[in-house]
Amino acid sequence: MTYELIATFVSLAHTKSFTKTAEEVHCTQSTASLRIQALEDLYGLKLFHRMGKQVQLTEAGEVFLPYAELIFSTFHEARDRIEQLKNLSSGKIDLISSHTPGTYILPKLLAEFKATYPGVALNSHVQYAKMVIQEMAEGNRFDLGLVSQPWPVEDPRLTCRYLMEDRLALVVSPTHPFAQRKEIELGALGRETFLISNSASSLVEYLKSLATYALDFRNITIVGNAEAVKKSVKMNLGVSILSEFAIQEEVEKGELVKIRILDAEARRKIYVLERKQRIPSPATVAFTRMLFERVGSNLYPR
Repeated sequence: MTYELIATFVSLAHTKSFTKTAEEVHCTQSTASLRIQALEDLYGLKLFHRMGKQVQLTEAGEVFLPYAELIFSTFHEARDRIEQLKNLSSGKIDLISSHTPGTYILPKLLAEFKATYPGVALNSHVQYAKMVIQEMAEGNRFDLGLVSQPWPVEDPRLTCRYLMEDRLALVVSPTHPFAQRKEIELGALGRETFLISNSASSLVEYLKSLATYALDFRNITIVGNAEAVKKSVKMNLGVSILSEFAIQEEVEKGELVKIRILDAEARRKIYVLERKQRIPSPATVAFTRMLFERVGSNLYPR
């Protein structure tokens, strides 16, 4: 049973004329007649009484009509919904990101995208980078993932595309002795209480890889998340290295002091993750395009 058979039956039930039905469904009268015959052969019952140029529904036709109309209307509703997805008047995007892109990069873009496509629902979730990678690789819930980390994600289930740099900076409290210095060697951090957001953080290993000597952090303290790290640094409970995106406001207000590291240039990269087996929706394609277009603008300086 095809859409053409159903459309022809519904039209004929209402017009009661093969001539008018042929015009409505854009076919010849003989084709319309063959379609009705195909339906009748399928069910083994006559659906119409033929009375000259006019037709009337049989009892079987009366029974079949509401179901045919439901199929007909459902098809058109489905077609309309698909068209809405294509022209972005509806749709949904589920995003998952690590802290820096999820908190400091995406909000502006999401607001711009929502203003352009108000019918598209946007859901953004922030997790640790390792959880983002795991969710994207193993699950099917999220359309797009963003992570900030030193190295590309190597997982055969994912495509990993470079988006932008995420420069890191040493930050201390204005009352910390380091605050009087403009620059410091990386090795000096080993003698300080070094604050990190979580046990899965790759930051310490990354800093050790930058050092040209054995770097030992004597006191590493986990405080929960990046915001907790910033507050702890403000209270002079330790020092940390954070994304410049995350500390810009506090540095401008004088609540944190940014210090250059002499013998290492610490930076991560922000990567966009997509699952290889997942076909992106039109809304996801449009958002991804906007994401990469905006990176080169003044909105998100490299």
